Amino acid sequence: MARLRTFGIAAHVDAGKTTLAEHILFVTGRVHVRGAIKGDRPTQLDHDAVEKTRGITVNAAATTVAWGEHTLALVDTPGHVDFTVEVERALRVLDGAVLVISAVAGVQAQTRTVERQMERYGVPRLAFVNKCDMVGADPARAVASLRTRLGVHTALIQLPVGLEGEHRGVVDLIGRRLWTFSEDGATATATPVPDTLVAATEAAREELLDATTLVDAELLETVLTTGEATEEQLLAAVRRAVVSRALVPALVGSAARGIGVQPLLDAIVAFLPAPEERMVEASDPESGDAVTVASDPEGTLVAYVFKTEGTDHGSWTWVRVHRGQLRAGMRVVDGRRGTRLRIGRLGRIDGAEVQRVDVASAGEIVAVFGLDLPSGTTLCDPAERVLIGALHVPEPVVERSLRLVRGDRDQLSKGLMRLVREDPTLQVSFDSESRQTRIRGMGELHLEVAAQHLEQRHDCVVALGDPQVAYRLALAGAAGFDFTLSKQTGGPGMYAKLVGRVEPADAFQFRWEVAGGAVDSRYRGAVEAGFLAAMRDGAGGDWPLIGVAVVVTDGKTHPNDSSDDAFRMAASRALKQAAERARTVVLEPIMRVVAEAPEVRPGVLASTLLSRGGSLLDASEAGGLARAEADVPLARMLGYAAVLRSATAGGGTFAMEPRGYAAAAS
Repeated sequence: MARLRTFGIAAHVDAGKTTLAEHILFVTGRVHVRGAIKGDRPTQLDHDAVEKTRGITVNAAATTVAWGEHTLALVDTPGHVDFTVEVERALRVLDGAVLVISAVAGVQAQTRTVERQMERYGVPRLAFVNKCDMVGADPARAVASLRTRLGVHTALIQLPVGLEGEHRGVVDLIGRRLWTFSEDGATATATPVPDTLVAATEAAREELLDATTLVDAELLETVLTTGEATEEQLLAAVRRAVVSRALVPALVGSAARGIGVQPLLDAIVAFLPAPEERMVEASDPESGDAVTVASDPEGTLVAYVFKTEGTDHGSWTWVRVHRGQLRAGMRVVDGRRGTRLRIGRLGRIDGAEVQRVDVASAGEIVAVFGLDLPSGTTLCDPAERVLIGALHVPEPVVERSLRLVRGDRDQLSKGLMRLVREDPTLQVSFDSESRQTRIRGMGELHLEVAAQHLEQRHDCVVALGDPQVAYRLALAGAAGFDFTLSKQTGGPGMYAKLVGRVEPADAFQFRWEVAGGAVDSRYRGAVEAGFLAAMRDGAGGDWPLIGVAVVVTDGKTHPNDSSDDAFRMAASRALKQAAERARTVVLEPIMRVVAEAPEVRPGVLASTLLSRGGSLLDASEAGGLARAEADVPLARMLGYAAVLRSATAGGGTFAMEPRGYAAAAS
């Protein structure tokens, strides 16, 4: 495990993630000819037909490469906010990450989201400032945007040699060496820093020392004592700071030209943690007590399901092994439900291919064939159940009607079920009043891609209606519930009583404060599931209910008629009762929007956002690129692309991400 690095690459769309991943495959010998996202030769990792036609990454893709004596397990993630759940569930299981930013644009809208996701799961990371060969490239400004816009403590550990068309290499500040690269980027050569670059190198190295001593006491003591730090001392200090997430060192280069990739691989090995250096927080499913899971290959099994990918021949379930070993044919249990499962075939993921293996040890990511489980499931040894925390799944914000134009209705139903099973941010429902199928997702592109998948995978051509905003409800105040479910049908009945209260919260919370065994704790999971289902189904009105804290304080069971189903149903109806008492307010999604355009005044961009009810956060210009940032109600952003193109003579682009909800204007 000490020679394994399991990491991901994440960034804003078009920052160059997949190009970087493709060049990593090239320099490590996995492929002999590089693919291009928008070229004739497809990339190894963007293998889905939709990815090839649209030229964007839609699905997380994994592969494994060798670099020296180390094995690098790499996951490439999408950059578009509509597919952010792919980034979310990848970062949930990775030991480290490379955050790619553009040397021209710096921090962009989705960069913020990715940084928050990395912070949420405590992922140590490096930054790679890409596109140093592009017009307007300014790596120092891009790194400064990490500090000012994200609050990240960062420092350059490399300097670019030349910029824009003159970019030809990088200077390693820690080792004081110059890296130059062949025309195709396949080989890298290290030489001493030339005299013309010594002064700039030493000045930048002093800045790196200052930044590192701020977060590493051992290096500070060394510098105060000797006035200097050796290469080995600085390497060790930067590694300690990265693993503790106190520092995000920044490297520079151009993935498209293959400049800086080999030093980046060296940095991944040198600075990102091995599995044995990472601990996973879990809990005991019975008592709720906290449990720490260490990456011990000799321990009892703990593994985490984080992605399901359907195929025509069955489903592959992506699993990260956190402790012990996962073997084909072994018996495991679902950590939450306690149900027993049998592991089928195992495979190591390599882009679109899966290479069969018999065993996976702690630290590895593998696919399990035929294990149809939702993301967020913990797999355990039957002798010791633990539960790793659930994934953060953002709420869908755009809804469209869906109508079958050509194809079989049964195939459409199967296709929709498969899409929902694979993507937890996609929701499908049937409106009995309008007799329409409704599909909800993270954006217009998300739903358009889902429609393409229905056509390509299931031969079902569908038409999507006009986009509509997916509103939500929130409690206006607190209220109590006291609900008894009692049904007799001649045979075994249904009985469950629940007493407690609900109140507004930032996110769903569930507290079990039942004393004296009034309700057997074995029903706790069913009660929680019932409240969640009721929120999703709109217990308070026409839209799903969000931000509810539920406290169950009392209840009652029947020796014969109580069951999981009874308590699940009682919880659902108890929430409806409480929501009626508390009353609800309608919420609309608010988006953080960043608009950019060359050769226009920032005020032009700002006006397009202000006219749509936006709250302006920033308007600036750097490197010939104007930028405006605002929080805007999603309902006002529909059709914005045409307005922006008109205002900027076709040169404007924008990106947006959900920032939360606010009370909808009446």
